[in-house]
Amino acid sequence: MRSRENGAALACATIAVLPLSLPAMRMSNPSSARARVPARDELLVLRNIGPAMRRDFALLGIGSVRRLARCHPDRLYAKLERLTGQRQDPCVRDTFAAAIHQARTGEALPWWHFSRIRKRAAQAARDAQRARGRAARA
Repeated sequence: MRSRENGAALACATIAVLPLSLPAMRMSNPSSARARVPARDELLVLRNIGPAMRRDFALLGIGSVRRLARCHPDRLYAKLERLTGQRQDPCVRDTFAAAIHQARTGEALPWWHFSRIRKRAAQAARDAQRARGRAARA
């Protein structure tokens, strides 16, 4: 993959690195070369997963719901950033969390449910850090 000034070409670039073990490819939207997805794919059945996120899973080496259920959203998010060399939107992490939750429990929640959880956890971490800073100065 070549370096890009903006992230607009990311979805196209990940098509080239799909593992050869994936099923034959078909066009879900014939007018768009970016819409290439595996023909019969259990990951695309998950509520929050579309073709772009499926390509991210392929880049991460995830080819099944069973494999996804063993993953951690923060680790997937960090690995995707390393592999692409680009900062990813935090909503990608939330989508990973929603898909993993559905893979583990069968409960299909919207990805933004996990945004609230992530933001609460980040606020709690900031509050704890401030409290430690105040205690150290006292």
